[in-house]
Amino acid sequence: MQSAMALPGPPIPVGHGENPGKRIVQIVDSSAGRFRDEPAPRAAEMACAGAERRLHGMDVPFWRQAFSFCEIFSLSLENALEPRLSPLPDLSAFAAILPRVEAIVREAGDIAMEYFRHGAPTQAHVSLKHGGSPVTEADLRIDRLLYARLAELAPGIGWLSEETVDSPERLAHETLFIADPIDGTRGFMAGDPCFCVCLALVFGDRPVYGIVHAPALAQTFVASIGAGATLNGTPLAVSTRQELSGARLAAPENLHRILGGAGLTYSRQPRLPSLAMRLLRVAEGQCDAVLARENSCDWDIAAADLILHEAGGVLTDLQGRAPSYNRARPEHPVLAAGPPVLQARLIEAAVGGAATGRRA
Repeated sequence: MQSAMALPGPPIPVGHGENPGKRIVQIVDSSAGRFRDEPAPRAAEMACAGAERRLHGMDVPFWRQAFSFCEIFSLSLENALEPRLSPLPDLSAFAAILPRVEAIVREAGDIAMEYFRHGAPTQAHVSLKHGGSPVTEADLRIDRLLYARLAELAPGIGWLSEETVDSPERLAHETLFIADPIDGTRGFMAGDPCFCVCLALVFGDRPVYGIVHAPALAQTFVASIGAGATLNGTPLAVSTRQELSGARLAAPENLHRILGGAGLTYSRQPRLPSLAMRLLRVAEGQCDAVLARENSCDWDIAAADLILHEAGGVLTDLQGRAPSYNRARPEHPVLAAGPPVLQARLIEAAVGGAATGRRA
């Protein structure tokens, strides 16, 4: 028996029988890359511990949690491994549907292309959301398609999308899809081809599968945890640069000013309308590093985060903490992306430049 997507860290219950007080449960020990047996009460205890830590809001990193697949807030050792489990307790079951997931995302890209006009305003109807950001009929059609098709394909998995009204119900799910129907809507509206459809599968608070499809560029980025990342089937790798001097760097203007305060000289890269695509330019080595302003959301970055990670890069806040997904608030602070050594130096420069600016 094999797991198609190996999760880092602690054991994860993947099976159940009829008598949780007596049976032996097979769990995946992903740190060792194999399955092992545990007495059912012990496996249930591990499952409950992971669920309770997360549901009570403790800041426990993904790779240190004993994740439960149970979708309820209160568990007992007697029923933790009974049939109230998420629909994919064996990760190989999800791997089997990945080609269909990719086909759904490509279909979503086809919808976007019905409305896209290269170098010209979109043909889609545009309205304004609360807060003033635009949404097009293409965004909404894609959102409905993704939700309906994925719910049919993998029923019971939670859902978070930029274009779906959020619900606290998703917090009860250890497994959920995070979607951005069109990342880079403003560019899409203006005829900029650098927009994309983003989809991630999250277990606990970290992505384990991500796909970003940019239909106008004919680019599809895909990654599964531990399996590497590809662009149109070709493996991806971040750049090998370690020094900030002369690096290719994309950032919003206010963060460029902060870096300037640190005395850096580097090559400014265009700030693409899609944050996911900016991160993926780092994943493919076309850009060395990226800074993203605060308030990016789960749907902007979850898929690209995993793809970048699998390409050898890192994405963290300025304290070095990796983004945590499926929290009550989906927003994130300022983020830095790049190859590990370069990204650490970028954070040091950004923090130092901000401190210099405050003293000035």
